[in-house]
Amino acid sequence: MGRWTAAPALLVALAGHAYGDDTAARRAEEAAARAEAAAARAEAAAARMERAIEGLERTLDRAARREDTRHPVRRR
Repeated sequence: MGRWTAAPALLVALAGHAYGDDTAARRAEEAAARAEAAAARAEAAAARMERAIEGLERTLDRAARREDTRHPVRRR
């Protein structure tokens, strides 16, 4: 994900180098690095959310097995 996120900035960096505009190239490379870092943070956050959801599902499964935590209408 990160590499595709940074691809536009990397293209600008290549164009900057090709035309001798080092300032634009440097800024584009910095933007690419920021984009990759943001993508990595987003992936880490998604992994944390996934683990949290799995934990909630386990908690709900345990609660569903306990008679005193079942919904009164759904008791069997």
